[in-house]
Amino acid sequence: MCSEVAIIQGGNLVVSGSMDAVSQRLGKGRQLEIRVLDRIEDAVQMLKETPDISNVSHEEGDLIQAHFEGDDRALHKILAKLITQDIPVVSFAPRSSGGLLEEVFMNITEGSLPS
Repeated sequence: MCSEVAIIQGGNLVVSGSMDAVSQRLGKGRQLEIRVLDRIEDAVQMLKETPDISNVSHEEGDLIQAHFEGDDRALHKILAKLITQDIPVVSFAPRSSGGLLEEVFMNITEGSLPS
């Protein structure tokens, strides 16, 4: 698996950097995976009311997933708010969205391939 990518289109360097940085530059955001011991409904409601968060979902068990569009400082504030509200967070994992290299390439080049 690569840690750095460079995308060239028409002989010009379009973008380069880590997969996370390139994906974030595209506005793809990140997927948040949060596990809590209890108070799941409170955590879900708080996340739904938080700027930069969308598509909050909770299926079964202790896992909450959400789409996050902010920067690392906003991410820190979300975790701090959960903890301040006595929600027992046991894991807080931001994951890059659109992590597939092909998807990133197609988004950057708008699907145009060399002929």
